[in-house]
Amino acid sequence: MGRNSDSVPNAVNSADAAAVFKWRHLAHRGQMLSKSMLRSECWVSVPNPDMQRSDIAGRPSCLSSRCLLDSSCHDRHIVSELLHLAKQIDLPTAQKLFQATKDLFAWKRFEQTPMLFYPSLKSQVWFGEEDYPELLGAVLQHFATIKEEFLNTFQQRGGKLTPLEEEYSGRQGWWCWDVWSAVDGWEKERCEQLPTLCRVLRPHLPHSKSSTLAAYLQEEVALFGLPAGEKYFAMHNDGSNARVALLIPLTQGEHSALVVNGERRSFGGDGRVLGFDASFDHEATYNSPSGEERWVLSIAVSHPQFDEHLAKGLLQTPPPDVKMVDDPHRWRQRTTVLAASDMGWLELLSEKSNGNAVLLGPVEALTASAPRVLQHVRQCACACDNCDSLARRLNEKLERSSDASRLLLVQSSQLWDAFEPNSVDALVLERAETLLHMKGQRWLFTDKSWHGMALALNSSGIVLGVQLQAPNLPAGFTLNFGEGFWWFQWIAKEATAVSVPFGDAAKFAARSLQTAGSEPPVLVALLTRYAYSNARLAIRCAPAGDRLDLSPLVTELDAAQQALRGRVPGAEEMILAVSSRTTFLLDQEMPNSCPVQLPGQESMMSTTAAPPQGIHPIPLVGFGTHELNGMDCYTAVRAALEAGVRHIDTAEGYQNAASIAQAVQDSKVPREQIFVATKLSSTGFDEEVSYRILAKELESLGGYAELCYLHFPSNQNLPGWRALERLHSEQRCKSLGLSNFQQSEIQQIMDRGKVKPVALQIQFSIYEPPSPVFLRWLRSEKILVVAAASLNPNATANLNPMEDPHVQRIAAGHGRTAAQVLLRWLVQQSVAVLPRSRSVQHILENRDLDFQLTNRELRWLNGLSTLMQSLGQQLRPEGATDVFGLR
Repeated sequence: MGRNSDSVPNAVNSADAAAVFKWRHLAHRGQMLSKSMLRSECWVSVPNPDMQRSDIAGRPSCLSSRCLLDSSCHDRHIVSELLHLAKQIDLPTAQKLFQATKDLFAWKRFEQTPMLFYPSLKSQVWFGEEDYPELLGAVLQHFATIKEEFLNTFQQRGGKLTPLEEEYSGRQGWWCWDVWSAVDGWEKERCEQLPTLCRVLRPHLPHSKSSTLAAYLQEEVALFGLPAGEKYFAMHNDGSNARVALLIPLTQGEHSALVVNGERRSFGGDGRVLGFDASFDHEATYNSPSGEERWVLSIAVSHPQFDEHLAKGLLQTPPPDVKMVDDPHRWRQRTTVLAASDMGWLELLSEKSNGNAVLLGPVEALTASAPRVLQHVRQCACACDNCDSLARRLNEKLERSSDASRLLLVQSSQLWDAFEPNSVDALVLERAETLLHMKGQRWLFTDKSWHGMALALNSSGIVLGVQLQAPNLPAGFTLNFGEGFWWFQWIAKEATAVSVPFGDAAKFAARSLQTAGSEPPVLVALLTRYAYSNARLAIRCAPAGDRLDLSPLVTELDAAQQALRGRVPGAEEMILAVSSRTTFLLDQEMPNSCPVQLPGQESMMSTTAAPPQGIHPIPLVGFGTHELNGMDCYTAVRAALEAGVRHIDTAEGYQNAASIAQAVQDSKVPREQIFVATKLSSTGFDEEVSYRILAKELESLGGYAELCYLHFPSNQNLPGWRALERLHSEQRCKSLGLSNFQQSEIQQIMDRGKVKPVALQIQFSIYEPPSPVFLRWLRSEKILVVAAASLNPNATANLNPMEDPHVQRIAAGHGRTAAQVLLRWLVQQSVAVLPRSRSVQHILENRDLDFQLTNRELRWLNGLSTLMQSLGQQLRPEGATDVFGLR
């Protein structure tokens, strides 16, 4: 087949250019198949259709659709491709081949013959935005930017692919740019060229949450192009009916169409979506009078039912065993491995660690040693420069083992961002040198890039070197030797025990539950969780014989919260039933406090945020005026200004601008020293109406404000933002911000607006802070966080944070109020605070934040939200640190 394929086009007695391209495509596929079939071990015979069982090339017998995919030779792929070629050459022969092989694939239709076919998946030819609303909504929202970035990149190349890209495309007559696949991940060069496309798609891919996919046959993203003058896409089908192809023309969409299962549909223009079950025979057609190049964005994702059916065991054709490599920033769920010729050090890992190990060094031998290393540690992490290639080799080594889920590969450049403080039990090194030096009371690695590991190492962890010269260690460290390796115990100087009032906090939450019956069940559930989390931690330090068994109630609470999240009927009653029984904790004997190791970490100290150049600095300690009106507002703002506060926050919806303006005017503080922030609270109006509403508010404030927020998100955010941008151009809003917006909504404003927001005001409390993942993103975008309602005693089911024993314990140690501790906790994270009070005494106290929480106290307070939000083994909020060892 391979030798004669070049002569195939000459057999076509037709001047039709489309036929020529068809035969070119068939010849290319034939060449690819012939190269595979030259391997003798891959020769197969099509089985007799009358046989119920088939023995293929000496491999284990298989029955009907249960025949497994041969991962080395891809027998199924060859049969599927041959049938596909026959369909385009000789239909009667194709029909015979279909009848002879359909039972091996569970095929039902002649027009739908993929390599992997799952009969249980709903048969639906066409798909659209209603089937993938979040993914397609995000892409279409940014379509104009994606198209512009692509056209700019392509035009810079002179409208051509590079020779290497043309060769890689692999098919005569059309081009292909890979962007992402479930195996290889994101193409770095492509994402540099098309940053918006990659950024928009990353949160949605892989679409399937299963750890097992059919890889290239199921999920990938690419750009397909026809060069100028080309008009034909060969008819084909893809490898699995678990694959749904979503096509969006970038150019020449008005001249493009799809034929799927014999039905033709036109795109009608660029940015229009046509999705379809890619296992049906289909072809893309293009007929432009101008003959320009035509490009289509192809997003292949899993069938909407794939995860559900796989979890229930309904998929009759087993998918290939391709393990997905998780997000490398989540150290808690994986680790890495380094191999050496002498592996006697593994027994030391098992004896001293049996936990999380990080290994640094050459990884060539990793594929051979990975299973053995994983016998000695719970999880293992490995730094690598080409993680995708290594992952494929490891997947082959571990494909029949559950060990793959315990192995983490992390890009070397991201290594030290991947680990939580105090989470690493053992570090295995590839180089020694002088490892440590002293900074204050803390040992740090000499190499600055390793400072994160000094925080990540557990206070009882070990550092181990294999086949390396012994290092020089500071005083206090004891160097030990084994055969071919050395090791020493890590000493974290700052890791000392503090007394944490878990028992008192459990009873505090249980008392609050007695008056929480009228609260929404979701808040009651959080309060109940807080009580049980504290009680469980208190019981840990009780004598073994006196420990209360809370596991039945905790299990019941887990089930009730899961039911509530899944909107299961009766879930609210389940929550209330568990919470009503929680008050029994009030009568239980448990330690009031327990000693806990809380290693320190670098704190973020600042009194003034650093907004973009040219913008008035935003003071971190401000004064909020929500629900303050008339003389109350005037008096409170005057008191705040006289106490030294220079940041006053209001909103058009508060209706107190005149009182604030009068207080500012009557104070002795020059107006240029005061930072006034207001908000456009009225939403849903067009740009002109929004402009007039906020312009009137600014006039009441004296003509301008240092910061103007869009107060609430709505279905139409841009008209309000455009109004703010007009006022900004007129210098009446010196800078702009958003309030109560989520990340996707902020991104939309940044993508489509002209002025970037410099601040985000959101609810930020000790119990329900924004997720660390969201906060890191905001900091990366240089958007200051302004905390609202941080002292609200009623924000979380009437659980008053100022009465929380944890907060009060820290406050007593500093001789401060609980409110001051909560505010200082935020300020030390460079979060602006807006405490509100009518009391002059409280206003003075809230301004007096000239003290510093220790690093241990910051970690302690950060951990309180995990006591309330974590569910089972799932640590929440997302990206939080397991400060107290909940898991």
